[in-house]
Amino acid sequence: MALMFQRLARNFIKKGYFPTDEGTIAGILHQLKAPEHGTVRLLDPCCGEGTALAEVAHYLASDTLQCQTYGVEIDEERAWHSKKLLGHVIHGDINDCLLGRRQYSLMFFNPPYGDLVSDQINYSDQKQGRARLEKLFYQKTIQLLQFGGIGITIIPFYVLDKQLSSWIARHYTHIRVFKAAVDDFKQIVIMGVRCHSDHNQPEHRKKMQQHLMSVGQGDVIPSALPDTEVQEQQKYVVPVARDQKLTFEYVKMDPRQLADEIAQQGVLWERFDGFFRNIRVKKRQPLRQLSDWHMALMLAAGHINGVVTSDDGSKTYVIKGDTHKKKSVKTTHSKDDDGSVSEIRTATDKFVPVIRAFDFTPGENYGSIVTIQ
Repeated sequence: MALMFQRLARNFIKKGYFPTDEGTIAGILHQLKAPEHGTVRLLDPCCGEGTALAEVAHYLASDTLQCQTYGVEIDEERAWHSKKLLGHVIHGDINDCLLGRRQYSLMFFNPPYGDLVSDQINYSDQKQGRARLEKLFYQKTIQLLQFGGIGITIIPFYVLDKQLSSWIARHYTHIRVFKAAVDDFKQIVIMGVRCHSDHNQPEHRKKMQQHLMSVGQGDVIPSALPDTEVQEQQKYVVPVARDQKLTFEYVKMDPRQLADEIAQQGVLWERFDGFFRNIRVKKRQPLRQLSDWHMALMLAAGHINGVVTSDDGSKTYVIKGDTHKKKSVKTTHSKDDDGSVSEIRTATDKFVPVIRAFDFTPGENYGSIVTIQ
């Protein structure tokens, strides 16, 4: 099976980056099945040059099914290459991303490999295994996959310690483990269906955890990925995306990425009417003269602002309304039967409306400030 984007992927090998190989991607695709219609969201939180997720989207897409692709990549060169293949890509650290929980139909998870540095380690977790980058990224991303979604995890087999094996057994059902087609990094492929943590029975979860740990210890050698299409009942059906607003944002922004976003989205101005409709609507005249109480409410709500022109056009002001609170104190005295005098002070909050205006009428008072209180 010739895959479309592997030539681009091979361009990065000589630069110290090894993308998922063609044979491994082909073996994964043989086990996937697309829904007949609708929209699926595909996520790769460590997307590299984007080829792996692009292959998955190309395989699943049809005339009746829309595949939306999302990726995050910290390396600038790889991120900008992936923007050409995927629909939405953030160039940045995943720690600075806001990604919606349980919003993705499929997650392709091939994280960075290696031990954590000392300032990244949570020492309370070290009783159950080594501190690894793969485990850190797993914790940050597992919540992004919707229940029923398909998880594809590619990691070195020796990372499957007690802790990670427990997580996978708790978060997934219908788990299968395979050897990667290329064994440069002793990788395995774990496929499963995201489930509620209490979905699997404790005995089944314990059995799967033991199996994964055996793989991690080298006692069990996983089978090879299939080289042909598997039977229909063995395929993982990618679910339609949940009907909800998607969160895919980056809290930081570099100039190059900001310029690209503006060019694609047009930012605010395409939705100008939606944001500024209340300002542009002509305000109705009140039925009667406003009291001080009404005036204070309007000022507090920000409805007294803008340019005001007199009826004959001779005066123009730019006004800004505001309101502040002050206390009104009333003092009363009373004389008791024993001749002593008592003083009672009653403090009442009073809202005072204030309007300040810049005189924009041409003339000697141009630019002066007028206060109406």
